[in-house]
Amino acid sequence: MPTNREPAVTVHLDIVDRHTPSRALACLTGWIVADEKHEVVSLGLALGGGAHVLCRYPFHRGDVRDVAVSEGGPAMVGFSLLLPESWNVSAERLTFAAGLVPSAGAGTAKVPPVFHEFTVEPVAGWTQRLGPGRRLPSAPAFTDVSAAELGPLVEGRLLDRVARRRHMTLRLDLINKCNLRCVMCHYSNESIAGRPAQRITPEQFASFFDSVAPMVRDAMLSCGDEPLMSPHFEAIVRHIAARDPEVRITFCTNGMLLTERIAGVIMAANVHRVLFSFDGVESATLHRIRVGSDYRRIVRNILGLARARTAAGRASPHFVFNFVMLDSNIHEAPAFVALAMRLGGGTIDFRHVVPMDTYDIGHESLERKPAKYNHYRALIREAARGMEIYIPPPLEAAGPHDPSGDPTVSLDEFHAVLRELGEDPANDAGARPPRGDGAGEPPMEIAQCFCDRPFREVMIRDQRDVYPCAWHKDRMGALGDGGTLDGIFFGVEFQRVRLAMLDPLGAPGCRDCPIKASRLPTQLLGEAAQPPGVRYSSLAE
Repeated sequence: MPTNREPAVTVHLDIVDRHTPSRALACLTGWIVADEKHEVVSLGLALGGGAHVLCRYPFHRGDVRDVAVSEGGPAMVGFSLLLPESWNVSAERLTFAAGLVPSAGAGTAKVPPVFHEFTVEPVAGWTQRLGPGRRLPSAPAFTDVSAAELGPLVEGRLLDRVARRRHMTLRLDLINKCNLRCVMCHYSNESIAGRPAQRITPEQFASFFDSVAPMVRDAMLSCGDEPLMSPHFEAIVRHIAARDPEVRITFCTNGMLLTERIAGVIMAANVHRVLFSFDGVESATLHRIRVGSDYRRIVRNILGLARARTAAGRASPHFVFNFVMLDSNIHEAPAFVALAMRLGGGTIDFRHVVPMDTYDIGHESLERKPAKYNHYRALIREAARGMEIYIPPPLEAAGPHDPSGDPTVSLDEFHAVLRELGEDPANDAGARPPRGDGAGEPPMEIAQCFCDRPFREVMIRDQRDVYPCAWHKDRMGALGDGGTLDGIFFGVEFQRVRLAMLDPLGAPGCRDCPIKASRLPTQLLGEAAQPPGVRYSSLAE
């Protein structure tokens, strides 16, 4: 049995990639966990002759809770390594040098790590439990790959991936307007709501989209605005469908403007996914949160699109419901699962509110009431058996929540609206398409690092400025004045941010990312250990 002096480790390899034609080691990603009495604090790969190269470690790996930590804990156990072909490192024998400390002293400078060597089989997808390793007499002198060598390698692998498969997500708002004033949105601030209108015309859209279309897998036509307010929505959707039918069109809407005509356009363009922002089971809740909304009208419009989908005999568009969890509506979230199912939903994205400077919503944050969130999170999971949901992990709480003082919830109003619209509340035959929307894709190596969005995403803000994602602070460039979308994506600023993603701390522009703070749920890379239909927040996304 392993002792404190001779710890054991578990190592999983996601990717073992080789350069061609030399077959030298190009990329390693995976995770490493020591036995319960130890923690890995440093990691390197042996190169031979006593030399070692430092692995990028640790990264968050939300998919190893069953092995590493309890659910919701900080699974900082991921590692990655990229090697230039000129290093000529063999991939036939992988020996890691792991610096370990006793768990009681982990993370403190007072306990120096003791290094052990562990040899693993270079097999991707294999989790290997390794017995006590060979103790090294002293800490290895780790070398590192220089940025001058690493940068071209990162960009070369990206170009190779682009050449082999579509992988880019293009995000943009077609207009800087919204018809609602939701309490957790920047449009509740009238200085933002009253800005002069800016719209992307079909000609402008074609000017930047057509050059990148062969790389685009998903076109997301909304980020924080209401796309159906754009007078050019129909023309742009039709252009995408005609220019490149392989591009999957997605947009998010509050549903108020989803007319029968728009539903026809959606079906004709084979829109892949429609996200509905809907945060309550009862009309009073929805109207209070999404100020200016009309409960009955939204239900009617969603049902209309669901009927059109059923009449066409198609699974698309896939319906995703976004539910922003607040202190004042979380008690309705478990019942919301049934509402979403009945409206034809295939997925629900439950997310925490994200505080911003433009509105005051801190009092609604469930981070202030972790026990309440954990209580209703468990009920959501139970209600969602058989339905795909995304939901952040539990919060650390001192004790259980007492729900006796929470309001009661009923679906009676929803059922009454269904009857008014000629629908039987008990009959959902044909309302829901097959589960899942085919959104999965083999992850690239950077998915195992701080964040892979700068490798697979471009976001256009204010119809001009280009960012690597909706949350990044630093602008990468601007369209117009000679700037093109593909030129910006492969340009110097994007390259700088991509290289920074290999660092466990990421880039400076990532400092306020709500995904890293687990406020927003994202798809987990590995789901085998999770309950059916549930996906947890993962810092790898």
